Amino acid sequence: MTRRWREATYRPGRRWTAGRLPAVGYVASVGVLALAGTAAGVGIGAVLTESTSVDRTYQTLAALSDLRRQLADAQRGEQAFVLTADEHYLEPYTTAAAQVPPTLGELRVLIGAAHRRTIDDLQASADATIEYYGQAVTLLRTDGFTTARPAAYGTVGTETAARAQQLISDLHRDQTALLHAQRQRVADRAAHAVFFVVAAVVAAAALVTLSARRARAVAAPASSERPDATWHEPLRVLLAEDDEVNQQVAQFMLGKLGHHVDTVANGRDAVQAMRAADYDVVLMDVRMPVLDGLEATRLIRSELPPGRQPHIIAMTAGVLAEDRAACRAAGMNDYLAKPVRLAELTSALTPLLRTSPGGPARDGADDRDAAVRARMAEISDGEPRGPERTLIGAMLTSFTARTPAGLDRLARLITAGDVSGVRSQAQALTGSATDVGATRLARLLAGVEADARTGRLPRSPATMAAIRAEYDTTAPGFERLAGELTAVSR
Repeated sequence: MTRRWREATYRPGRRWTAGRLPAVGYVASVGVLALAGTAAGVGIGAVLTESTSVDRTYQTLAALSDLRRQLADAQRGEQAFVLTADEHYLEPYTTAAAQVPPTLGELRVLIGAAHRRTIDDLQASADATIEYYGQAVTLLRTDGFTTARPAAYGTVGTETAARAQQLISDLHRDQTALLHAQRQRVADRAAHAVFFVVAAVVAAAALVTLSARRARAVAAPASSERPDATWHEPLRVLLAEDDEVNQQVAQFMLGKLGHHVDTVANGRDAVQAMRAADYDVVLMDVRMPVLDGLEATRLIRSELPPGRQPHIIAMTAGVLAEDRAACRAAGMNDYLAKPVRLAELTSALTPLLRTSPGGPARDGADDRDAAVRARMAEISDGEPRGPERTLIGAMLTSFTARTPAGLDRLARLITAGDVSGVRSQAQALTGSATDVGATRLARLLAGVEADARTGRLPRSPATMAAIRAEYDTTAPGFERLAGELTAVSR
């Protein structure tokens, strides 16, 4: 479905009084609202509740796939070190050893008490496997490869690793069966919701028919009072991901957001797909067979003309600043950590939405407003009401009042060559911009912060000029929205 963002003007509507409605017509209108509300509460609410369970199961399957890969990486790194005595080949084990504990913690939260004993067993097997590999590495370093027995060390942890992989397979099978059952329940409850809505409409129509002659005088609000609406077209997304479960999770999220998605399983196919068709966005897994995501991005950037260049977003389990720097150096525009969350994916795609002919575009202003309004709705869990409007309006006003001075300080620190100060100031400004939904400004500032973490500072004045220009473009929208919120709250 095509996503629609509505730019609310918060204009108070006209108040209808009982005196303007014939008595029977008033009763019929109340009946319409009551029946429609019951249908929505019983039917649609049940669908939404079950959809949340489906999302949770998808996340569980993704976490299981991540754990399977991490254990395999740990074994690969340890065995490569045993065979070569080269510390360089130990990196997969080191990375996996840091990733396994948080992944197990996430699984424990996602699966809950129903599989507690299985999760306990899985954690014990996974922890023992990592520990065995670590002991082998330590002994080889201590005893030396001349007196140690590499062949024996290359087989440590085999039993616990096999046990962990078997438990992962069992849980994956159970969660897949659960997912099928949940999706069937979603379909069934959606059908029930449609039935409830149709029943409500039919019953309401009968009530209205009884009082039609006396209720015709009731007029709808004038079209001039309706707020303008902005429609956004769906994005065409190329998903490059080799793991089948991760593919399904990403496809589900993108479909839920209303976007069109094509899927490939390696970097070579991603490059070929970009040669054959135009895409707005590429969600690029960094680690893929045949051709990895970094090299695929370099080929896309070097081969395609400027007019056909997509917005490329990296997807990787790496969480270090060096990982982000490598993605940026390859030509990627953005970065999503695995497992990808729906809220983070929405935030990354929102600034890229295009305005359709149904609503005029103002040099990207609509996209910026949509991102800000989406953030405000996230903060207030829906359209802000009452005191929330005053609070959010004050927050936007504070942002526009304090940011220019913050940008001036950042520029002075860059001129002075203060790398540590630039990193701290850029980090603070990035956080403030992200908090209020200024996503484009946040991305520019995040680039300065990431460079400062590696000891680099902007060499050209164009960097600060672009940041100031983005703020100058964004600020009027903040001021306008703050005024709307404040006016309605009075």
